[in-house]
Amino acid sequence: MRHAIHFRAVVATASLLAACGTARDVAGPDETKAASASAVLKTLQVAPSRVECTGVGPQTCLQVRESSGAAWTLLYEEIVGFDYQPGYLYEIRIKEEAVANPPADGSAIRRSLVEILTKTSVPVLAGPTWRLVTLEGRDALAGVRVTAVFGDDSRVSGSAGCNAYFGRAAVSGEQLTVGRLGTTMMYCGAEGVMEQEAAYFAALQKAKVSRVVDGRLQLGPAAGVVTLVYKAE
Repeated sequence: MRHAIHFRAVVATASLLAACGTARDVAGPDETKAASASAVLKTLQVAPSRVECTGVGPQTCLQVRESSGAAWTLLYEEIVGFDYQPGYLYEIRIKEEAVANPPADGSAIRRSLVEILTKTSVPVLAGPTWRLVTLEGRDALAGVRVTAVFGDDSRVSGSAGCNAYFGRAAVSGEQLTVGRLGTTMMYCGAEGVMEQEAAYFAALQKAKVSRVVDGRLQLGPAAGVVTLVYKAE
């Protein structure tokens, strides 16, 4: 009788251990499946330059978009595992995962690199809309928006404050060649606008060197000579 009781106790203990082992085995895959289900895979383009932005404080942000025709949007957090280098247009595959209990100043989404699909060298000044800050060492007129947008297709366009303009602008490293510019033919009577526009066109046509320093685009007729300074909008 004692042998029978002992046998039943051993069988019960073994069954309990087997059940516990099974529970542990099932928990791992379930948790992994739940985590995988919350992840989203996306393909993004990343612009060849960062721009100034303000999150918790002043910083620089990546510019990203989901398709070539879409507008660039700012990404305030870094992409984990992505070793970004300015001067390249990237197409990347990323994974987005929800962050449980994110800090008050942090993102609720964690983005990590899956794969770099393409990495194409482009002029670092291409991508953002650059707004004029100074012209020939003087501040641009307040309230007058003067811009330049350099495309991947060796084109430049923008507003000179009154008239829109467009033309060729080939970039090789820091060397810039601006072709003849076409413009609209409006007249703006506000004080100083047309005079600034004429000076702007003259300086832009003579620009031979381009550099991005501390997030600002500097153009000039020769190395070390800066006549136009822009910041990214």
